[in-house]
Amino acid sequence: MGQDFKCALGMHKLEIQDTLEVKSNSGVVGCVIGTNFVCRCKNCGKIKAFFVPTTADYINRSTKA
Repeated sequence: MGQDFKCALGMHKLEIQDTLEVKSNSGVVGCVIGTNFVCRCKNCGKIKAFFVPTTADYINRSTKA
């Protein structure tokens, strides 16, 4: 199966371009609550961003809302 066909189906071959720490505005100042990963497909160039929470309090708070 060719890579162009895989991209058409949404199965991109992603590589990480950048990682950014996400800090909280409320509560403890400067507290890191997660990481944003900015990825780009090696074949078609599509860009995706993923947020990965690292603080359990943030995860519990976001599911209650």
